Amino acid sequence: MTSDGLRNFIANGGRLRFKPFVGDDDKLFWEMHGIGPDGEEQPVYEGRTGEVRVVKSTRGIVGYWRIYHPEDLEVPVPVLPDGAGKL
Repeated sequence: MTSDGLRNFIANGGRLRFKPFVGDDDKLFWEMHGIGPDGEEQPVYEGRTGEVRVVKSTRGIVGYWRIYHPEDLEVPVPVLPDGAGKL
């Protein structure tokens, strides 16, 4: 799925999910994924570059969540377990 189709995906019952990972610079980032009504998960690709959309801050996650899930009063921000990655 591309970021251009995200609004329609959400309108048809999809949800966002952010998957944490540690970047080469030892910072925590999140890949944006969509979860369809059937439970299938797929990455969201940047329409211009074809790369998986990466969110670089919790503020970014909150911003996307408020755009695509404005009815929600809480935002899930996943973290890595202790010792995972290079943090």
